[in-house]
Amino acid sequence: MTLLIMAAGLASRYGGNKQTDGFGPNGEMIMEYSISDAKAAGFDRVVFIIAESMKEKFPEYINKNVNGVETAFAVQGAEGFPEWFTKPEGRTKPYGTVHAVLCARDYIDEPFVVINADDYYGREACFDIAGAMRDMKNEGEACMLGYRLGNTLSGFGAVTRGVCSVENGILDSIEETYKISKCDDGVIRSFGVEPPKELDGDSVVSMNIFGFAPWVFDELEKSFADFLKEQGDSEKAEYPLPVFVDSLIRSGKLAVKVVDTDAKWFGVTYKEDKELVREKLAQLGGLR
Repeated sequence: MTLLIMAAGLASRYGGNKQTDGFGPNGEMIMEYSISDAKAAGFDRVVFIIAESMKEKFPEYINKNVNGVETAFAVQGAEGFPEWFTKPEGRTKPYGTVHAVLCARDYIDEPFVVINADDYYGREACFDIAGAMRDMKNEGEACMLGYRLGNTLSGFGAVTRGVCSVENGILDSIEETYKISKCDDGVIRSFGVEPPKELDGDSVVSMNIFGFAPWVFDELEKSFADFLKEQGDSEKAEYPLPVFVDSLIRSGKLAVKVVDTDAKWFGVTYKEDKELVREKLAQLGGLR
């Protein structure tokens, strides 16, 4: 199995390159802990989606500090676009996580799990998703790690989560939900809609950890092309992976097994999250 790590985002709310920032006791990146967990769970390849600005120094660092897995690096820049598409002049913002995964197409021909570079999911969760991957038998199957919304919030600002509806362990729908915060009255609300919508802290949410088989690349390519026809000229529009997954579910092309977890996510959305992440990684006792 391959671990696909998305590390090319701009991290505008963080104010720097949080994907490669050092958080561990010896300056380790969050993704180094995820790679360590993945190796223990049976993954033998890691493919990194990186930005153009990372392609000189980042592979050198990884190949020096990450052992025991094969590595490959795909650049989320000019790759992954249809031949007919021309990116608007001056646009620097990536086109989102669907495009990120699509950029890895030439590097993956086996089952793979997608994760964010700046999220730590936990070792147990990594073993859980690996087990679900081994249970996938047919084309049209996928799996997703399902967290509880209340375990995925930042104390320093709003977050975006894919809020899920699950029936008998199968994902029924997933809605990308923006500006989620826990308010002073203890209620979790999304301020991405008007009026603000109350959310249940026990709701299952996606943290962008999905398991796919290679057939999904054909669907990604078609769906991303449709997105570009409609919104490709925008300076800011992005195509998030949960929106793509939801569209395949609604069309009957995909069945997603939800792997339930009570794990408490931690990661970096804002600069203020950094100290908490450092404390959490220190408690793990370094890379295992």
